[in-house]
Amino acid sequence: MLNAACAMELEGIVSKKAVSRYRSGRQTSWLKIKCYAEEEFTVIGAEYEPGSPAFALLARETDDGLAYAGSAFVTLGGSARDRFWTEIERLRWPKPVIAIEWKKSRRWVDPTMRVRVQSLKGSGKLRHATVRALI
Repeated sequence: MLNAACAMELEGIVSKKAVSRYRSGRQTSWLKIKCYAEEEFTVIGAEYEPGSPAFALLARETDDGLAYAGSAFVTLGGSARDRFWTEIERLRWPKPVIAIEWKKSRRWVDPTMRVRVQSLKGSGKLRHATVRALI
């Protein structure tokens, strides 16, 4: 059932015990299982403020060039995380390479770094996205 839901690009499925009734709030008798997709994106910037999560700002390659795709949490560990931030500093660029409004502090970069990102299926937008690897 889950494979069929994921193949139809749905967000996932909800299963429950046959005798359980719906109640609002968290409970163990209902279980939500999500469908995830992995895609490659180009990094166009990053956002990091001490005490807040770090985000990679991402673009998709289209026939017309790069198009903003959204952001993803940077949750890389150890040497991959260090390499990501080293590349962000090395590729620093004075302004965004595509038209984008972003109000928080950010670092724009030359769009040469690629990452693999896992995100929730179902909406066509990046949702609950996480950088999984540098390419």
